[in-house]
Amino acid sequence: MNNFSITLKHGLSLLFLALLIVMPDISMTLQTQTSSFEIVLFRDKDSLTVYIPGNTAVSIRGLQFETADSSSRRFAYRLEEYSAFYGLNFDAVQAPICLRLLRQGVNLPYPTECMKFPSNQRLTQSLVDADIFWYDPDAGQGILLSVTRSTIPANICPAQQARCPVVVPPAPNIPNGTSASATPILNYNSDSIIGDIAFVSNRDGAWDIYTMNEDGTNIRRITFDGTYKEQLTWSPDGRFMAFNSNREGNWEIYVLDMTSGKQTNITNNTKVNYQPAWSPDGTKIAFSSSRNGNKDIYTMDPDGKNVVRLTSNSSDNIQPAWSHDGKNIAFVSYRDEGKQRIYVMNATGSNQHRVSKGTDNFAPVWSPNGKQIAFTAGSERLAAVWIINVDGTGLHSLSYEPGFSGFPSWSPDGNYIIFANVPDQKINASKIQIIGVDKSGIRSLTDANAIDAYPTWRP
Repeated sequence: MNNFSITLKHGLSLLFLALLIVMPDISMTLQTQTSSFEIVLFRDKDSLTVYIPGNTAVSIRGLQFETADSSSRRFAYRLEEYSAFYGLNFDAVQAPICLRLLRQGVNLPYPTECMKFPSNQRLTQSLVDADIFWYDPDAGQGILLSVTRSTIPANICPAQQARCPVVVPPAPNIPNGTSASATPILNYNSDSIIGDIAFVSNRDGAWDIYTMNEDGTNIRRITFDGTYKEQLTWSPDGRFMAFNSNREGNWEIYVLDMTSGKQTNITNNTKVNYQPAWSPDGTKIAFSSSRNGNKDIYTMDPDGKNVVRLTSNSSDNIQPAWSHDGKNIAFVSYRDEGKQRIYVMNATGSNQHRVSKGTDNFAPVWSPNGKQIAFTAGSERLAAVWIINVDGTGLHSLSYEPGFSGFPSWSPDGNYIIFANVPDQKINASKIQIIGVDKSGIRSLTDANAIDAYPTWRP
């Protein structure tokens, strides 16, 4: 087993969708790298209109409205999410333009400001009743709202405030690919912005990346494209995340800019390319690829250049994982009678040797101190998380939950491990759990009656 694969049940309930709230007639200044511009929001019970005045091209990529549901979980909705706006270049939207979200079945005129220019500069997205509630002018009340630029907080609009000016953070430069030596896009304290744990979920009806705090609070949706994703790996500085997706018909590796939301295909290869792992110094991404026949381990720069093959074996070699000092890579190999076992090699590909002796061992991850490796042992229906010393001794089981428990990730302090658990007889839902390495304090971080998978702790 080399992929965490659970059947997606279509028609998932939208009970967890938060109500999208924005404030009426709100003037906001959006700052780009070189200039600022104004955007005005108009809202009532049935519509929200985003009016961008002027006559220049401006970037509104990452502009989103964020609020909380009754369980105090946070949700964010980007303008890029809506199909009526897919044709826009969000890095350079030509003003003037009006973008409107309108309750389905309601016919309302645009604000007067929007009627001053051609109809092709007025775009409307229809939403069902459950997706929209702006503000009740009779009650003079809305719901607490923050307007943000991607994952960077902006300002908070109180529920009772009908007019709320908001300053949106600067639009970042969006790199063409990524580079470990690139100048940081924004100078921010990521500890207060991005959750400690990232994971993949279909809780909102499509496959996207989410983050949450280490206690399971502050769940935030980070991507909105809805394409299948798996095998998440953070860059050491937390500014980027690599993952693999088959959105283009074959498995490719993408890099997500956590600030701008831009996703870049860095492999662009017709063969299988997946299971990325970012090196601790940020200069390399290890991955598995079938570009030369069977699957082998390779490394590349974060922009996809300088690909180097590390393994060359007649059997598949997959799922690389860096040691925290960057000197070694653990991986899964089928070279022993076709059985999945954990191997370790130097970062150059030399000194390849077996660590585990089981028959179905996969998804290795190093402990922060470099002395142990956690991995999954079992099948798609029945598996557990195990820990083994790097020299092959000290093998012991960590998790004892029923069903499938696997794809572990170690906390930065080395005291905890998170993993995905698919309870027995419940193959269409999984949850993220946490347990102490001493087997203490196991508990669930998520339980959304959906598929939450591939958890990974931010370095």
